Amino acid sequence: MAYKDTADSQKGKAVVGTVSGTSISFGTPVNFEGSDTVTYVKAAYDPDQGKVIITWNSNSTGHHKAIVGTVSGTTMSFGSPVTYEASAGSNFGIVYDTSNDKAVLTFKDGSNSNYGTAIVGTVSGTSISFGTKAVIKSQNLFQVGSVFDSTNNKVLISYTQDLGGASSDTSELVVGTVSGTNISFGTAQQFLAGQAFNQSLSHDTSSGKNVLVYRDINNSSYGTAVVATISGTSVSIGTSVVFSAATTQAMTAMY
Repeated sequence: MAYKDTADSQKGKAVVGTVSGTSISFGTPVNFEGSDTVTYVKAAYDPDQGKVIITWNSNSTGHHKAIVGTVSGTTMSFGSPVTYEASAGSNFGIVYDTSNDKAVLTFKDGSNSNYGTAIVGTVSGTSISFGTKAVIKSQNLFQVGSVFDSTNNKVLISYTQDLGGASSDTSELVVGTVSGTNISFGTAQQFLAGQAFNQSLSHDTSSGKNVLVYRDINNSSYGTAVVATISGTSVSIGTSVVFSAATTQAMTAMY
């Protein structure tokens, strides 16, 4: 687990958990960023290299950083941090593409009108390198979610476009294709005429489909789910279903 330790000057830390039966025990937390405070901490596992990739924002500069961690026993060690975007902005998240053996990181690019952006990372040993940034959509995006669709070997990204407020914002899904160290995108499809908060995507390997859960701001903030199916570089969207007819937030979907 990677996190911001508010009890220790908001340093970035990671800790190894070991499951035994129905219990979990933890080793000693280790700093992955001990010289600055951190925000937007996310992590993904790289099964090809047997490593953990952690990404975060530096509070002092807002820069986006990533680091490779190695688990040994109940502790972790780290390579050197890499800045993949030297501008302020939000860090949306990270997923691992097992087909292309790459990580895909999504973020808000402060050097390019705060556009939603993706970048491909390659792990080698304890280092990570990055390809060229790719704009997901030429808009200020927020509430971004992402998942790797292992059935179709694509990355699916969800987001809400900031178009001026709850009555005018729209929410969309788009398919990303990794090739080498770059990523390209198909045509986005709208799944909601409004704001979708707390977006979380999960891939159902049994059906070969993806499930998006979100808080529908224009429908009393009800918890809502929708199925998305990838075909090539396109995505089709089913009918949204309310799963919680009450204000619902901080949700996560997992298959």
